[in-house]
Amino acid sequence: MYLALITGFFGGLHCVGMCSPLLISLPFKSWKSISIYHVGRILSYVLWGGFLGLFGQIFFIGGFQQWLSIALGVLLLWIVIFPNTFHFLKIFWGKYLIQSRQFLLPKSKKNVYLHWFILGMFNGLLPCGLVYVASIGATVMGTFWEGALYMAIFGVGTLPFTLLVSFHANWFPKTLKNKLQHKIHYIIPTLILATGILLILRGLNLGIPYISPLIKNGTVYCSSCA
Repeated sequence: MYLALITGFFGGLHCVGMCSPLLISLPFKSWKSISIYHVGRILSYVLWGGFLGLFGQIFFIGGFQQWLSIALGVLLLWIVIFPNTFHFLKIFWGKYLIQSRQFLLPKSKKNVYLHWFILGMFNGLLPCGLVYVASIGATVMGTFWEGALYMAIFGVGTLPFTLLVSFHANWFPKTLKNKLQHKIHYIIPTLILATGILLILRGLNLGIPYISPLIKNGTVYCSSCA
């Protein structure tokens, strides 16, 4: 779960460098609207994580959790090496979300808080590299609740920077944002690479404490790895 928090922290940093124009453009009226927006955003992570956890449970029940971990690790490495492989899916998903948001939001304007909640939920599902990484982590959790908790921790990890941008956009001058954008181009691939390697090691069942514990039939056999 610590990996979810780390990924979320860098996800928030990513928002400062890459997504701050979106947050700044939102006409928040009060701290309540900002809070409700972020509650909606994190809830979308939680529900998505629960769904992915259920999907991963299929592999756990079949005894293929190690292969799932290796396959998802390889997928992350592939994304780092060939970053444009799934670009068409990103474009398609982004367009679908925007169209759905444009359809629903006018219906919620009578209730300002519902409006911000729905907007937060949709924006939480916008294509983002670190959300993909967290999603893969939620999948290997293997249950609805663990997948949901993983993504909830990821969402909480994003809050320090996203709240700062929401409340005080002027705290991040353009020069700082440009520097962050430059560094993020290196930080995100490194984090994705590290997560991919960790998932592969976990699936290899090497008996390495905390990194690749020896697991048979869902039971940890390495006492120091428990």
